[in-house]
Amino acid sequence: MALRNRPCTGEEKKVIDKQYSLAANRFPFYQGSNSFTYTADTSAFNKPGGGNEHYQINPPSGVTQEQFDNAVTNSGNSYQSSEDYSALLGPNSNTAADNIIEYAGGTAPDVDGAWQQNYGEH
Repeated sequence: MALRNRPCTGEEKKVIDKQYSLAANRFPFYQGSNSFTYTADTSAFNKPGGGNEHYQINPPSGVTQEQFDNAVTNSGNSYQSSEDYSALLGPNSNTAADNIIEYAGGTAPDVDGAWQQNYGEH
């Protein structure tokens, strides 16, 4: 999910290029899923506030925004955990979000309360 500037006006607009929601799975739900987790994640993105936060994740140095967006999409499309999902112990959806960004060459922010975000990292 992304917050972008519209080319013609410069106005910021929320867009969802791809959504990678994970709930007790090793890989994300299909795009447009009607699962509770997928629809709740979409709602949280569209209505920030409360416990819903948005973070700016910049492209790596020397990489355009479009290149980085494509790398994140490719990383998300191929994401699959080699271990069973564990909400408490990891890997979990926080691990997936972190890994998708980092596998694309980006730096994921450390999010307070994101249990097992860095699961498996040394």
